[in-house]
Amino acid sequence: MLSASAFFKSMTVPEIAITVLAVAFLLFEVNPPEMIASQIDTPIGMGVLVILAIYVFMSFHPVLGVIFILVAYELLRRSNRYINKAVTVHYTPTQDTKDSEMAAMNPVAATTLEEEYVHTMAPLGKSSIISYTTSEYAPVADDTFGATLL
Repeated sequence: MLSASAFFKSMTVPEIAITVLAVAFLLFEVNPPEMIASQIDTPIGMGVLVILAIYVFMSFHPVLGVIFILVAYELLRRSNRYINKAVTVHYTPTQDTKDSEMAAMNPVAATTLEEEYVHTMAPLGKSSIISYTTSEYAPVADDTFGATLL
C-alpha cells in the first residue's frame, strides 16, 4: 500500500491542485452561479460532464477521475437545487396511503349507472297483465340432429 507521500509523488502538481479544489468543492457548500447552473442542468451540459469525466479518467490519475465523478454528481445536484426544479426522486408512499387516497378520489355511489338505467327502463311490478293472443303461426321443427330440446 502506498503511503500518502508516495501517493502524492505519483501525481503531478496540476493534478494535486485539481484534487484539492475538487475535495474543497465537495466539502464546502458552494453553489454554482445561476448562469452556469442553468447551462449544466441541460442535456448538453450533462453530456459535457460525461465527456469530461471520460477525459479525466483517460488523461489523469485514476483517483482524480473518481473524485471528478463525485464532483460532477454534486455539481448536477446543486445546479438542480439552485434553479428550483422539481426533485426527480420522490418518497414512495405505502400501499395503505395509496389505498386511502384512492378511496377519497372514488367515493361510494348510492346507486350505480346500471341500477339507475334499470329503474327507469324496466317497470317491474308496474306492468299490465300478460295477455296471450292467438295466431295462425305454427313453428316448424326440423330434425334436431341429435340435439336435445330445450
